[in-house]
Amino acid sequence: MTLPLADPGVLILDDVTPIPVNPTGFDGRGRDEKERPALSVSASFTGNRGLFPDEKRIPVKNMKDMITERRSKQIGGRFIRKSGKVGVRDQNGTNFCWGNGPVQALMLTRAAANLPFVDLSPASVCAPINGYGRNNGGMGINAMKYIAEHGVVPSSLWPANYYQSGKYATEDAKRIALDFVGIDWYTFSSRDIEAVWSSLLLNYFGAAGLNWWGHEVCYVDIAWDDATDRPIIDFDNSWGSSYGTDGQAYLKGSKAIPDDYQCWRVATAA
Repeated sequence: MTLPLADPGVLILDDVTPIPVNPTGFDGRGRDEKERPALSVSASFTGNRGLFPDEKRIPVKNMKDMITERRSKQIGGRFIRKSGKVGVRDQNGTNFCWGNGPVQALMLTRAAANLPFVDLSPASVCAPINGYGRNNGGMGINAMKYIAEHGVVPSSLWPANYYQSGKYATEDAKRIALDFVGIDWYTFSSRDIEAVWSSLLLNYFGAAGLNWWGHEVCYVDIAWDDATDRPIIDFDNSWGSSYGTDGQAYLKGSKAIPDDYQCWRVATAA
């Protein structure tokens, strides 16, 4: 099996892989099913650019050559991660994977635009949505909406996993968060994996909700699987550097198909 963009020995989760469990015990989104959008994304859940447009779709037959070219030029999300410009996330005892995925995607979007590195706090998104003091799961789309309106506070001002109170939600922090806004984003019809592949080839990084895992991760890039003659997903988890290879792994087959997905297109340049 040839995997352009892949490193030897990287973990691959396929249709026969057992569901991974976070050793801290906080392994799921724990999301409220009452908040679950319809399988075909409704207008109320579309991003400010709406659904990913058909005119941006890339034919699957062209993808292997594009992936190989990106590898030769060392461009794309995986090379941004390997460069050290964006590190791995660690939700570390919180149920905030639904905030970590969108925040990681925003940091990759900033890095792709050559904006200065600033580590951003997922808790500054999840805690206000949940109500302070609640370590609840949620949905990535709600985090995306919040980030598009309020931004994300740097971790230097709001520790990445602190949710116990609103003591870091100062007026200065809220003002600074507006420098780290995802101002342009798409949503996707549920399980539209070919649109997701296309968006990653355009360097639109996104947050994927995976029902089989009860978890949210960040989709970073795609690689090519000669065995199936189809792309596979290169993703970042939020379980720290001990997961996979520095937090990286691959999703293959039905496990790669997200039940809900959103991607950033543009981040603020402040």
